[in-house]
Amino acid sequence: MLTLFPRQQNIYFRYFTLTLLTLFLSSCGQKQVQQTPVEDAVNVPLQKNPVDVALLVPKTGPSGALGQDLINAAQLALFDAGYKEFTMRPYDTVGTPEGAHEAAKKAIHDGAKIIVGPLFSKTTKVVAPLAHAAGIPVLSFSNNREVARDDVFVLGLLPEDQIDQLVSFAMKRGIRDFATFSPDSPYGKATSDLFAQIVQVHGGTLIQQGSYKAESTDVMGDVQAFLGTQKTLSHRDPVPLSENSDSKETATTQGLLKVPYQAIFMPDQPKKVALVASLMSHHGLDLSKVRLLGTSEWQPRGKPADIAMTGAWFTTTQEEDLKVFDKRFVDTYGYLPNRHASLAFDAVALAARLAQNVEGVVKRKALLDPRGFKGVNGIFRLEEGGRVTRKYSIVELTNTGTRTLSSGGFGF
Repeated sequence: MLTLFPRQQNIYFRYFTLTLLTLFLSSCGQKQVQQTPVEDAVNVPLQKNPVDVALLVPKTGPSGALGQDLINAAQLALFDAGYKEFTMRPYDTVGTPEGAHEAAKKAIHDGAKIIVGPLFSKTTKVVAPLAHAAGIPVLSFSNNREVARDDVFVLGLLPEDQIDQLVSFAMKRGIRDFATFSPDSPYGKATSDLFAQIVQVHGGTLIQQGSYKAESTDVMGDVQAFLGTQKTLSHRDPVPLSENSDSKETATTQGLLKVPYQAIFMPDQPKKVALVASLMSHHGLDLSKVRLLGTSEWQPRGKPADIAMTGAWFTTTQEEDLKVFDKRFVDTYGYLPNRHASLAFDAVALAARLAQNVEGVVKRKALLDPRGFKGVNGIFRLEEGGRVTRKYSIVELTNTGTRTLSSGGFGF
């Protein structure tokens, strides 16, 4: 792995060698964009002081706050890189294909060597042909693999890679029978179906799939339907141990609800998962025996996980590096950023490193270094076709934080 920063000031930067919001920042655009010919964007005189890295983010529009998080993180990366006479310039995509098209044209006009961003797959699709014609690589924040190509690398945390490593780990721990319980959103359905496919590939069995209302906290009926308790359990009166039992103890306190699966995959934000999990427990599901599974969405930030999720397993990048990044960001800007800010930090740090050469261009060989890179989002490697391979850790949520069960390691 390549070392990026000459200035190494703390535990994180001593080891820093480099790094589904609707359909998890990967939703595809619906609107066709009227594009000017590619030649109009690239065959223009460059400015006297060309930009090294163009950061394409939504500075305005509905995602403007997230865009500012990305800009702030990028500035931290450049400060720590410490390169002299180096220029990074943000360009406003407004979060739309039209805005991204204009931003890319301007960045190319300004002589950008590499484009970091855009944020969404719908904007990445528009930027890709312009950057390709200009011979400029793109490090997109999207997590939609469909927009990847030889010169467009998708840096977002791909759900398929996380699920593959999670299922593999679970099966090594003896879990073979799975269920999915997901929000009834496009992302929820797509991720649930993806989980089913990966379980089959690994030789496991998907016993059940269910869904709950994505836009509501009133999911009691959905939980009852999933557990098969809608006729026997109610919000106020959990059923006794059996219909003929005189015991006052309930299924809730004993956790005697029998289910045919060993783990439930729940691709949602932790706050909603905690609500659903508490309802499951209330209706008799023993979550000490049925494991909840999730992805990096569950990463605790600044506070312990909800007690209802204690014992759950999920994938994550390097936790300690993320904690140091968060602290650094808070110390500098006074607030905790969106999780995607760490992607901007890693991407700009990598771009700045690669842009430092006498030829004044980013070499493809350097981009595809087989040793990979390491940053706040762990170890990753850029590969042919725009694929970005990452190593994830598997951790367990505890009453006080997390416990690492399987480390992502320190190299490929």
